[in-house]
Amino acid sequence: MKLHTKYCGEISYEPHELITFPDGLFGFETYHSYLLIRLEDDHGSPFCLQSVEEPDLAFILVDPFQLMPEYAPDLSDEDCERLGNPAVEDLALYVTCVLRKPVSESTVNLRCPIVVNIHTRTAFQVILHSDNGYTFQKKLQDFAAKGDASC
Repeated sequence: MKLHTKYCGEISYEPHELITFPDGLFGFETYHSYLLIRLEDDHGSPFCLQSVEEPDLAFILVDPFQLMPEYAPDLSDEDCERLGNPAVEDLALYVTCVLRKPVSESTVNLRCPIVVNIHTRTAFQVILHSDNGYTFQKKLQDFAAKGDASC
């Protein structure tokens, strides 16, 4: 199948590559089917979460462990149940990134990660309820200052 994307031009994909968000994403609840596209060949590069239902709808995602190796979100029992109660190693986590100029002013949302069951390809955006210091808008420059990442 072919899809015109917001950031990557036209791409081909197979239906088994789709990630399904039964509840949609916060603020975009009517869109359920997405592709996760790595923006570069580099293992640490960001991803584009591209809606297949709306070509102009795409989000930049990053692997939070690339920025903060100690990131340890505590998923609720309800969140785990919605994902099918998978083992921890069967989950992939991503955080949304809001790009700004300069890039160092860009932020990531550590409080509301996207969690994907890699076997069922079902995903949810969750809100972490424990007060662990994860914020909705953590600046990328804060990671660079600690030496955790470069911008």
